[in-house]
Amino acid sequence: MMIPGAKITSSPSNRISFRNDFLKIFIFALAYFGAHRFAFLFPDSKNVIMLIWPAAGIGLAAFLLNPKRLWPALILAFYIAGITADVILSDGSLIAAIGTMTASMVESIGCAWFIIYVTKDFQYFTRTQEVLALLIGTLVINAISACIGAGTSVLIRGSIFSQSWLSWYISDSLGILLIAPFIVSWSTNIRDLITDLHSKKIYESTAFILVWSFFSYIIFFYASKNISMDFHPYMLVALLAWPAMRLGMRGITMALLILFFILIYSARIPNVLSPWGGIYTNTPQLLLQYQIFLIFLAFVGYLMSAFYSGFKQAEGSLRKSEEQYRTIIETAMDGFWIVDTNGNILQVNDAYCSMTGYSKNELLNMHISDLETNENQEDVNKHIKRIKFFGEDRFEARHRRKDGSFIDFIANVQYRKEDGGKLIAFYHDVTERKNAELALIDNERLLRETQAIASLGSYILNINSGLWQSSEILDDIFGIDDKYIRSIEGWTQLIHPEWRDLMADYFSSHVIGERAGFDKEYKIVRHSDGEERWVYGLGKLEYDSEDRPIKMIGTISDITWRKRIEEELNNKLEELMKFQKLTVGRELNMIELKKEVNELLKMSGKEEKYKIIS
Repeated sequence: MMIPGAKITSSPSNRISFRNDFLKIFIFALAYFGAHRFAFLFPDSKNVIMLIWPAAGIGLAAFLLNPKRLWPALILAFYIAGITADVILSDGSLIAAIGTMTASMVESIGCAWFIIYVTKDFQYFTRTQEVLALLIGTLVINAISACIGAGTSVLIRGSIFSQSWLSWYISDSLGILLIAPFIVSWSTNIRDLITDLHSKKIYESTAFILVWSFFSYIIFFYASKNISMDFHPYMLVALLAWPAMRLGMRGITMALLILFFILIYSARIPNVLSPWGGIYTNTPQLLLQYQIFLIFLAFVGYLMSAFYSGFKQAEGSLRKSEEQYRTIIETAMDGFWIVDTNGNILQVNDAYCSMTGYSKNELLNMHISDLETNENQEDVNKHIKRIKFFGEDRFEARHRRKDGSFIDFIANVQYRKEDGGKLIAFYHDVTERKNAELALIDNERLLRETQAIASLGSYILNINSGLWQSSEILDDIFGIDDKYIRSIEGWTQLIHPEWRDLMADYFSSHVIGERAGFDKEYKIVRHSDGEERWVYGLGKLEYDSEDRPIKMIGTISDITWRKRIEEELNNKLEELMKFQKLTVGRELNMIELKKEVNELLKMSGKEEKYKIIS
């Protein structure tokens, strides 16, 4: 949204981008203008055939090398340059120039759009689909634009449609196939081009140009003469394999342009050999033969270059993926094997060597059974057959280290049928986990035995659902099995009827209401046999992020034996108290009696018989 009064500013990067775009458009427009005049420098018959129309290739290259946001500006620049060249330099009419430029823009834009649409990601004619799209666009879209151009020539100049269409179609096709790939290949990847100029490839390129020029000159200038060796135009097709495999698209386009100028020069010489055989004295017919031959060479050369480039890219990708694969394998934390179907180790990575203490050379001379402790050689062979049948397997393995200790693995093995069949195996070290599992099992067993000795069961109560889980010891205390419904109601039913209301109120008011936890002795009735028992329950509440109780974890121990001892002790104390009361009363009566006896003896003048301690 624009703010009234705000100033529109442009950053330095935007200004640089604008200058660069303007400069590119200006250069292409200037080249387009010069190409119009350049085309009339070649021999032609004016009303019959134009040898080449370079502007068609310049226009296509411009649209392919620039983003679509610049296409409108390029169209305007080409219209101005083309109309100016046709009207001023060629003395043509404005209407004819507009019609001709419209046909040219349909041709250039149509071919560019088709190539980009088919290839998605344009890679400068280095892929087969790009070359095929270029050839199809040249043959099909150019045929449509030739109708527009020929129609303009018929309406304005009164030309014959078939001759005008053929002239347009052949010359523009040649312009597209020779000029567009030349501009695209030589104006991209400049850094690689500079590198090539400073390498031995410049000598190879020079050697090819000399050889190509020599054979082209000999074939079209002296092949019709009586010389010691026969030279034929098809030899050039074989010679194009050199730049296709060594120099790329740049070498192909340079070779075609050199041949083009040699053919133009040879056309001025009478009785020159046609590329398709025979001697022609008619210049227009000879030029048409040359055009078709150049189009054929471009078709073959570009396809050879694209095929070889695709092959090299695939080879490079394969080499890169192999290097990545090797790097991943060698730097992996897991052990890696490649084993043949006989169980012999063919390849192993550093991680496995580090795990087992063996060197690679030692392992590559070993059999699986030399390391595997869970299977002997016969078992290993059976296991390999099973993996070959199912295609893969995942299992636990235990291998013997070089020092005699053991290492536990989880093995993932896949069977590959290539090269006589191989097994690809990854070994994940789980020794620590296995030791931890064994320690956990021992601890759980010790805990169960301890709880069994102490008659101590455990539980987890979900406050929201009202359901609880119990240990085996607690199930034995309650006398319940797996089918018993472990809910609050189920727990309440286990409580002795005399304690049921009290415990229900204790749980809801004290434990949940006051958040005090569970700490209570109470009486239960076992579900299985109805036996009454005393238990002591402990529980600790856990809370969620909103401080609401969600879980209680605790223990319940059987204290029946303690309660029985306490009850028996209380009974004995009561009996002792009763006996003590009887004994103490009798002793007091004896003391009184002894006092009376002593008093009577004293009154009778005798000595006291009993000594009384108060």
